[in-house]
Amino acid sequence: MIGVLRFKDIWKREDVYKPIKAGETYTTRFKAPYAGKWRIFWCISNETFLTEADVDKGATFHFTSPKNGTLEYVVMYMYDRNEKTPKEIKTPMDVYRETILSEG
Repeated sequence: MIGVLRFKDIWKREDVYKPIKAGETYTTRFKAPYAGKWRIFWCISNETFLTEADVDKGATFHFTSPKNGTLEYVVMYMYDRNEKTPKEIKTPMDVYRETILSEG
């Protein structure tokens, strides 16, 4: 669903393929184009992890590695709004809420 929303950079994938150690913090090159609630999904040596963050516009994303291995990729996507999200930006949760309300 995220791929069909028309807003630029509402999601981003970074291919990394570099060693990472448990406890090491990784910071992305990608910066959030919009404030909102974002999910950060990453893969280390074929094992996936997920965290959520309230992010300001222009902020980078970061996480601490839970294990040693090869950081293969990171995917960041905006899933909901916060009080700083521009009103014209539509998130997946906006679509969900509109759908639920229209069925009631």
